[in-house]
Order: sequence, then structure tokens, then C-alpha cells
Amino acid sequence: NGNKHKALNDGISLYSHVGSDEGRTIIELLPDEAGTIDPQDWVETKDVNERIKEVLRNHLSLLEFAVITLLLQGYSNGEIEREIGVGSKAIDNARTRVRLKLRRLLLEYGSLISPRVPATVRKREDLYMPLKAVAK
Repeated sequence: NGNKHKALNDGISLYSHVGSDEGRTIIELLPDEAGTIDPQDWVETKDVNERIKEVLRNHLSLLEFAVITLLLQGYSNGEIEREIGVGSKAIDNARTRVRLKLRRLLLEYGSLISPRVPATVRKREDLYMPLKAVAK
């Protein structure tokens, strides 16, 4: 009488047919990523993403890191302006500096995940104190 088994009782099979179309199942409608992710690929992708984020954090200023992080998350320039509190010109300049720094790293080391890319780079931490919260 309780609701503890409600999810099991009301659930439907992923292999049940869709509507009157006997040829298609629910699982065919799901995106391919749902069941075909290879665990090894997932671990490698996660490792590469963490390494790239570490390189970006070490080689970019706080403003540059905040701008590129928000851009990669799909924010527009206007949204970044409101989020960080800097003007659009500063955002454009930061984006240009990021592009130049990454191009230099790629030309010098061949890859952002190369073990030869220095882990620590001297940079000023006092320039953008309010951005530390965004950069994390």
C-alpha cells in the first residue's frame, strides 16, 4: 500500500514499443551517449579536461581564465559583463590574449597536455581580486 515501490510499479521498459509503431523502441529514441560511453574513453576525456583546465589556470590571468571559462560554458559577452563586472572591451582583450597565449603554447609544446608544458608560471595575483570567486 505504500509508495516505496511506486517507481518500479509505474516504470516502463526501455525496450517497449513506441505508440503504434511496432518497429521502434524507447531506447532507440535516446541519444547515443546514454549507453555507448566506453569507460576508458570517459576516464581519458576527464583526465584530458582536468589537465587542460590546470594549464589554463596556470598560464592565464584570473580575468582571462574567468572569460574563457564562461565562454566555454556558452555565456555571451553581455552575460560575461554582468557576471564579472568588466566592460566588453576588457572581455574582448582578454579573449585575444587567451588566443595568443594558447597559440604560443601549442606552437612551443605541440599540445596543451604535453608533459613539457610548465606547471607553474609567474603571474600577478593582485590584479583581479574580485574575480577569484568566478575562477574557482
